[in-house]
Amino acid sequence: MANITLHSDSQTSATSVSNIFIDEYMSDANGEFVKIYLYLLRQLNAPDAAFSISAMADKFEHTEKDIKRALSYWERMHLLRLEYDSSENLTGVCFLDTKRRPSENEDPVTVSTQETASSEYSAAVSPEGSSLKPTVPEPKNYSAEDISMFRRQESVAELLFIAERYLGRILTPTDMNSILYWYDGLGFSTDLIEYLVEYCVSKGHTSIRYIEKVALAWADNRITTVEQAKLTAGLHSQLYFSVMKALGINGRSLVPAETAYIDKWRSEYGFSSEVITAACERTIQAIHQPKFEYIDSILTSWKKNHVSTLEDIARLDEAHQKKKKTAVPNTAQTSQPKNRFNNFEQRSYDYDQLEKMRATVDEKLQQTLNERISQSFKLVNDRLSEVYQGLGEMKTLAGSVGDLRKVLSGVKTRGILGEVQLGAIVEDMLTPDQYEKNVCTRKGSHDPVEYAVRLPGDGEEPVYLPIDAKFPGDTYGRLADAYESGDPAAVREAQTVLADTIRREAKDIRDKYIDPPNTTDFGILFLPTEGLYAEAVRLGLPEKLRREYHVSIAGPTTLAALLNSLQLGFRTLVIQKRSGEVWKLLGAVKKEFGTFEDALTAAQTRIRQTGEELDKLVGVRTRQINRKLKSVELSSAEETAAILPPDAPGDGEDT
Repeated sequence: MANITLHSDSQTSATSVSNIFIDEYMSDANGEFVKIYLYLLRQLNAPDAAFSISAMADKFEHTEKDIKRALSYWERMHLLRLEYDSSENLTGVCFLDTKRRPSENEDPVTVSTQETASSEYSAAVSPEGSSLKPTVPEPKNYSAEDISMFRRQESVAELLFIAERYLGRILTPTDMNSILYWYDGLGFSTDLIEYLVEYCVSKGHTSIRYIEKVALAWADNRITTVEQAKLTAGLHSQLYFSVMKALGINGRSLVPAETAYIDKWRSEYGFSSEVITAACERTIQAIHQPKFEYIDSILTSWKKNHVSTLEDIARLDEAHQKKKKTAVPNTAQTSQPKNRFNNFEQRSYDYDQLEKMRATVDEKLQQTLNERISQSFKLVNDRLSEVYQGLGEMKTLAGSVGDLRKVLSGVKTRGILGEVQLGAIVEDMLTPDQYEKNVCTRKGSHDPVEYAVRLPGDGEEPVYLPIDAKFPGDTYGRLADAYESGDPAAVREAQTVLADTIRREAKDIRDKYIDPPNTTDFGILFLPTEGLYAEAVRLGLPEKLRREYHVSIAGPTTLAALLNSLQLGFRTLVIQKRSGEVWKLLGAVKKEFGTFEDALTAAQTRIRQTGEELDKLVGVRTRQINRKLKSVELSSAEETAAILPPDAPGDGEDT
C-alpha cells in the first residue's frame, strides 16, 4: 500500500497532547484508538512524516481494518480529516484544531440524540459552510470474500456465534453484513455489539433492522463502551418504569407505540421524568385509564407554554384558575329585578321562607338519594372489578396461547446436535402438575416409565401418556462408521441391526407401559439426537412401529412440538373454566342493575311528589290568603312596629 503523508494546519514543532484531548476525548475512546492517535502525533513531528496503514498494523500487531477503524473514529470526533484520491485510496491525514465537545456540562452518554446530532452537525461543517460530513459512515455491502476474511478473526467468529444464539436463528448474509458494519464502519467493539444484541433481544426485538437503528443512535451519542450503553439503557428503563407505575400498568410490558411516545417526550420535547410522571398522573385522574394519546396532548400543551419544571406547572394551573374565576359572573352582586308593586313586600318575605323550606327538603332528599346511589354504585363497582379481574386473567391466558402458536410456527430446538436429555425437555415445556416421573402406568406392573404426561380422563383419575428415552448409541455409531467407510454391505448390515434394536425397544415400551384405559393406546419412544431420529425415519420405522407396537418415534424437535400442543390443550381447558366464572359474575351484576333501577325510580317519584306539593303551597294557598286579606287596611309603620317589634323572639326563624 502506498505511503501516506502527514501534515497539520497548526504551527507546532513539538510532540504534544492537548489537554482538551486528555480531558474530554481520551476517556471515552477505545484504548487501541488512543494508541493510534498518539502514534500519529509522534509521526507528525518525525523528520520523515510518511507512513502506511500496513506499517502501523505491523507495529501494533493489528489488522489494517483495525487501523482504519481507529482513523474513522477520530474523524467522527472531528480531530482528524482523512484525504482520499479519485480511486478512494487514503492519501493523507490532517490534524484539526482540538476544540471542546458540544456540551461542557453534560455527559455525552445522557444527552439526547437530537441534541447530539445538532452539535455534530455544527462541528462537521467546513469553515466555508459549503459541505457537510455525515455523522456516521454510510452502510457498506461486504462481499463474500470480505465476510470470510472477517470470520477468520477469532473475536468476530465468536461474535457471530453469540449473535446466532441470542437471535435464535442462523444469520443470513444481510444479518452478517449489518453486524460487520457495526464492527468495521461504526467502530464498535465485539463486547459492545454483544451487549447491543442482548439488550434488544431482552426488549423483545429480534429484527436486525431495529437493532441497527439502536446501533446508529448509540453512534450518534458517542457510546463506545458497554458501561456507557448500560448507563443509557438504565436511564431509559427507569423512565419506562416510572411511567408504568404512574399509569398503574402491571402484568405486561410497554408496546413499541407506547415507548415511541415516551422517547418523543424525553428526546424531542426534553421533559424530565418528573414532568412526564405528573402528566401521567393527571391523565389517570381525568379519564381513569392509561391513554398515551391523552398524555401526549397534555405534554404538547405544556411544551407550547414553555413548561420545564413542576413549578412551571403550578404557575400554569394558578393562571388557569384565575382566568376561570374571572369568566364566571358574580351572581352575589347582581341586583334583583325590581317589582313595580313595591307595596307588597310581605310577598317577597313569605317567598324566601318557602324557599328555605324547599331547600331544606331538597337537601335531605338529595343526601338520601346520594347515599343510596353511592351504595348501589359501590356494589356494582365491586362486581365489575371482579369481572375485570377475570377478563384480565383470560387475556393473559389468551396471550400465552398466542405465544404457544408462535412457538409452533418455528423450530425452537434448531441447531441442537448433541444428545438431549428427555427430562430437560419435559420439565421445560410442562408444569410439575402436568407430568409425573418414574410412575408405573400399567396396572400390577412394577416397571416405572421415566416420564408420563397427565391427560384429563373421564373420571378423577388421569390418563397417562408414557414417554421413554432410548439411545442405541453403539449400533448408531457402527452405522456412522459404515457410512464413512463407504461399504454398502456394511451399511445395510448396520441399518438392519439398528432397525431391530429400535423394534425391541418399541416392543418393550408396549409390554411394560401401555395399558388402556389407564394409559393412551400408544406410547412415545424418544431418540435423543436428531441424527438418530432422521436415520429411523429414513428406514421407515415410524409407520411400522405405530402399526405393530402402537409406539410413535420422536426426536428432540418433534417431542417439543408435541408437548407444546399438549400445553395448548391445557391452556384451553383453563380458559373454559374461567369463562364459566365470568358468566356467573355477569349474571349477578345484571341482577344488581335491576335492583338499582327500582330504587332510582322510587326516589324519582318521591322527588316529583314533593315538588308538586310545594308548587301547590306557593301558588294556590298564597292567592287564597291574599283574597281573605283584601279588605283589611294597612297599618302605619309605627302601629306595625308596636304590634310586631323587629327584635321580637322568634321573628324570622324557622319553627
